[in-house]
Amino acid sequence: MANKVLEKRLYSVKEAALYYGISVSTMYKFIRCGTFPEIRIGRRLYLDFYDLNDYIDFLKHLDSCEECRKELYGSYKKTVH
Repeated sequence: MANKVLEKRLYSVKEAALYYGISVSTMYKFIRCGTFPEIRIGRRLYLDFYDLNDYIDFLKHLDSCEECRKELYGSYKKTVH
């Protein structure tokens, strides 16, 4: 039997913050406002890897879809940095 490495599905808040490159306190703000559904196992709080990636996909779509930006932000215009 070949050794298989299991991919991690649940991330702690700290791991999710590292994955996103943001602070732990900012990740908690995302959780509190409902951006990410939380998973509790006992007293521990986790985030689903797929939810983290789905949000990235949503942001990429939002950035590329002017109609979506207008619906969410009104007269929002994409800025070039």
